[in-house]
Amino acid sequence: MRKITEKYQPGTKPKIRNYTQGWISSMICAEGLKRAGRDLTPDTLVGAYETFKNFSTGDISGPVSYSKTDHKGGRTNRLYKTDIEKQTFIPITGFREPAFRD
Repeated sequence: MRKITEKYQPGTKPKIRNYTQGWISSMICAEGLKRAGRDLTPDTLVGAYETFKNFSTGDISGPVSYSKTDHKGGRTNRLYKTDIEKQTFIPITGFREPAFRD
């Protein structure tokens, strides 16, 4: 994401959360469209999403999974520390599930 952003928007300021959310949503949508194939309907697209099992977003987010009974997508979080001088976040954990679920 950073590499492409820098290529098309050189010297850009750090992006807000919505930029990253949009990026991830677009990755998921593009993969769903590929998996749905040429006979695209709402049902084939949903069916394609339901084949996602630990779909990787390249470490931008945790793995994404859907099933016929679960359309939440991601369940993981990662903790970060802040580097004030570099104005960036540094991951201090991998992606992990919370201790409890709803």
